[in-house]
Order: sequence, then C-alpha cells, then structure tokens
Amino acid sequence: MLSATNCWLWLWASNNDQVYLQALAIMDVLCSIYRSSKKEGMYLYVDKRVGMERVPASLLKRFGKPQPAMTLLLNPGKKLARVDVVQVLAALDEPGYFLQMPPQLDRAMSQLRAQNTKL
Repeated sequence: MLSATNCWLWLWASNNDQVYLQALAIMDVLCSIYRSSKKEGMYLYVDKRVGMERVPASLLKRFGKPQPAMTLLLNPGKKLARVDVVQVLAALDEPGYFLQMPPQLDRAMSQLRAQNTKL
C-alpha cells in the first residue's frame, strides 16, 4: 500500500541465532484514528486515503461505531503516547489497519474504578 519513500527504517529480525537486516521503506502517512464506541481506550488507526475498506467486518462489529478522534501525520520520528509508531506504520501497510487495545489496569486500579462507579 505504501508507494513513495522518504526515509528508510532498519528493522532487526532474529532467526535461528542468525541476525538478518531488513530494510522497510516507510513514508509519511496521513492516519485517521477512531475511538471505539464499545470499549474505552480502544482505538483504530487507518490510512486516511484508504479509510475503513481494509478493516474486517468482524473487527468493526466488535469495535462498534467508529468515532473520529484525530488525524495525524505519522512517520518513524513521530512519538505516540501508548504505541510504537513503527508498529503502526507496518500495520497500516499490511494488514491495512492498527488496533490499539486499552491499557491493562492493575488490581488496585480496578478496585478503585469499581468503587467510583458505585458513587
């Protein structure tokens, strides 16, 4: 899906104690980010040019109605709060989307959250 390149990102992959160097061409990608209507903290990243056409229907059913959160220009130098931009860019290339899962709450936070919902 990515066609033009403006930088090279080098990824290391290990296989049977041998290290291979793979070059992955990555360009700036205009990315639409959607918030899940069913699960707090779940976000779906898609290439803005392609939209939702590469997202499986089964995932969209679980995700709920996508609510637009923001649009960002992503590149390997960009910092994201909870995910690695390199993983997002690779996923936007194949399979065509990136699903960010909600953070896992530890036991104390889960108990505090349960108490707050009873107020």
